[in-house]
This record gives sequence, structure tokens and C-alpha cells, in this order.
Amino acid sequence: MLTTHEISTNSFIHPPAGIDAVRIYEFKGDERISLIPEGRVEVMFQLQGDFLHSLDAGDNWEERPFSFIGGMHSSSYEVHLRKGSGLCLGITLRPACAHKVIGDRLNDFQNAIIDIVDVFGIVGKELNEKVMEQRDIQSQVTIIRSFLANRYAGNQHMERSGFLEKAISGLNDHSVASVADSVGLSNSQFRRCFREKVGLSPKRYAQIRRVNQAIKLMTQMAFSSLTDITYQLAYYDQSHFVREFRSVTGKSPKELRKSLQ
Repeated sequence: MLTTHEISTNSFIHPPAGIDAVRIYEFKGDERISLIPEGRVEVMFQLQGDFLHSLDAGDNWEERPFSFIGGMHSSSYEVHLRKGSGLCLGITLRPACAHKVIGDRLNDFQNAIIDIVDVFGIVGKELNEKVMEQRDIQSQVTIIRSFLANRYAGNQHMERSGFLEKAISGLNDHSVASVADSVGLSNSQFRRCFREKVGLSPKRYAQIRRVNQAIKLMTQMAFSSLTDITYQLAYYDQSHFVREFRSVTGKSPKELRKSLQ
């Protein structure tokens, strides 16, 4: 069983630029947990427990390092706590800002988890040591938040995030071609730039965000039928909605809705 608690960034005295959310993940039991991509890069620390990770429906499992960068996933993936209970601390980064914390070419992180030491080197190792020295979650969050904020501040020489913010917002309601045109790039230039700085193709990113909107509506029971969701979120028809939903989550809307009850 997985329980997620979110710490509001509004509670910080100085809300950090680039950070979208801070989450505590509590695992109990040895069941396999299927996770749905949200269109976010996440910095993860495994504070307790021994975890395995599978990107291909559980056919191949690999051990997860103590801390890692979880790149954007294009479809659902699985996590398995070997035994007992587990506790993870995750900090998700805003899509338009993640490259200023992690670095360019976020497409290299797609569908991957990469050890923080491999990404940040010796300073990543020092970060791990500082986090492990702390005995409470709030102190650990403060240390990690400070590290990420310094990384973000140190990369302000990179292009302003306004371009990406505009592009990401535009994908909610417009085609990739029209968004590319609105930011003054050709289709190919826009797709390449978006993949490198966000971590997914613009089309797949938009699909994942729309499916997450559908899941939110399902969770809140803010719909009368699947047809209602289909038209609220501007899918062509219900078969299009179901097909796209399954490609992201690995389940049909009805199957996922049942699992949420």
C-alpha cells in the first residue's frame, strides 16, 4: 500500500523557484505498486526500505539507489518494496525549470532513474551525507531544498523559462504546430528544444498532462460519465480517450476508476 503526503511549498518562508511539490511516500507491505507518470522530473531520496523498480510491466527489476533523479516517464512503471515498510522523500520540479537544476538534455533522463552522485558528482555525494545525518523530515527537506535552489540560482545564465512556460501552457489548448509558431520556432526546432529541456516530446507531454486531468476528475467524481470527461478534455471521441488513457496508465479508465474506489 502506498500513501502520499504533500508538503505545501506555501509553508516555506521563501518558496523556492523551480520546485513544484514536496512529497512524503509511505509504503507498507511487499506488493507491487503501479505509478502513473505526471509529467514531472522528481528528485528522490529513499529514507527507509529496499526498493526495486521496473519500467516494463515487471519483467525486469533493478535496484534503486539511495537518491536519484527520476526522469519523465512516458508510461506507467512499477515499484516494489521488498519487505516491511518504506519511506521516500520526493521533490518534483516544475517542467519549465527542471533543466536549470539538473542540466540540459533532460531527454537523456526519459524513462530512467539516475543516481544523484552520477548527476552531480562529489556535491551529490555530500548532499546524500548531509541528508542521512538528519533525524527529521523537515531538516532533510530544508537541506535538499537549499541544494536545489542554489543549483537553480547558479544557472540563471541559461535562457529565461518564459519561453518554456508559454509553450507548456499553450499545449493545454493548442496543437504542437501552433505552439511552435507562437514561440517563433519551426516544428522540428520546437520538438527538439522541448525534448531536451523538458524531457519528453511535446505531444507525449500534452497527452500525459491531459490524462492526469482526467484522473483528477475521476478522483473528485467531477463527471457524470466517461463521455462527459471525453468532451470536457476535448478528446475526439470516447475511443480516443480510452486509447490514450491506456497508453499512459496501462489501464482503461474503468479499470483505474475501480482501483481508486
